[in-house]
Amino acid sequence: MITKKLSALSICFLVLVFITSCKDNAKPVSKEEAKEFAKQIEISIRKGDATLLDDAIDTKTMVNRMHLPGDAKTKGLSSGLKDGMKLGTVIVNTLTGKGNYDLVKQYEKDNVQHLVFRMFKDYMINYHDLELINTNGQTKVADVFVYLTGENLSETMRSIYMQMDDNATNTASQWLKKIPEMHTLINSSRYDEANNIFNQIPQDVRSGHAFQLLHLQVATGLGNEEYEKAMNEYNTLFPNDRAIPLLMIDAYVARHDYDKALQSVNELDSMINKDPLLDLYRAFCYNLLYNSEKQEEYLKRLVNTMPFFEEGLTQLIKFYLKQNKYEQAKPLVERFKTKSEFDQQGLNDLLNQYPDYNATANN
Repeated sequence: MITKKLSALSICFLVLVFITSCKDNAKPVSKEEAKEFAKQIEISIRKGDATLLDDAIDTKTMVNRMHLPGDAKTKGLSSGLKDGMKLGTVIVNTLTGKGNYDLVKQYEKDNVQHLVFRMFKDYMINYHDLELINTNGQTKVADVFVYLTGENLSETMRSIYMQMDDNATNTASQWLKKIPEMHTLINSSRYDEANNIFNQIPQDVRSGHAFQLLHLQVATGLGNEEYEKAMNEYNTLFPNDRAIPLLMIDAYVARHDYDKALQSVNELDSMINKDPLLDLYRAFCYNLLYNSEKQEEYLKRLVNTMPFFEEGLTQLIKFYLKQNKYEQAKPLVERFKTKSEFDQQGLNDLLNQYPDYNATANN
């Protein structure tokens, strides 16, 4: 489904609470400027070049949006942000191998241009709503609403900061630094070690929003029972959180409540308004509900809307092969083969499982 585990896509953007925004009260970005900026983001990320997004972040404004006390600790935090991780770098590193960062929609709200990007890799998905601003004649990212956290990065950073021990400046730095450390452990599937670190975090700190998301990240690698416990705790602490539709899809699947998983997919799509890729997850849900008619309907709609989306083609080809509908599969297979960057060996391995298809295709 969307995630066997929340994996890098959530924890990366807990880390990213340290790195965003630009000056308020600057002049608006035009629709045309936003469109061009989106195009350049897609091109740069596709090339594995993090520079554009790294340079688009204004850390001084990030601190301003956190509305923190203007004491020495705040000044130290601002300085630390400048040396922290970069938005573009984290995205590029997360998408290493096969992954996509694509524009889903551009819209305007209160005279401010927004870009909604989809981050997709290995059937894991997240969305980022980039708020744009013009600073000194340049298009910048003022803040990012992260769907997997349900809030702006500036909000998440403030929550973390305000939870820290006011009596010890180093305490805040200590626990904030644990986030990338735990991210490394999780990416290495060392969930028990990550959980041991999490359990050392003071209770009042780890009950905060960002650290509860971190708890979910860890729990997904500890089995369904631990994940469900973590999800229940999260729901109790944050019952109206806007991250719930995205977070709950896998939770409902783990509970075998596939109707509610489908409902969460639809709620997520309503929030985004709209993403055709979510038909992939609707098809997954209907497969689990043993409704092959609906599964085919949504896979066909996905492929018609996104004709060269590799995962969509793969799933519809698999569906037709399993149904012995070889004539329907054949044009999709041919389309797949026109894309050298697609997993051609995987396709060949799949087709070799169906000798009757090969016999039909060769006639």
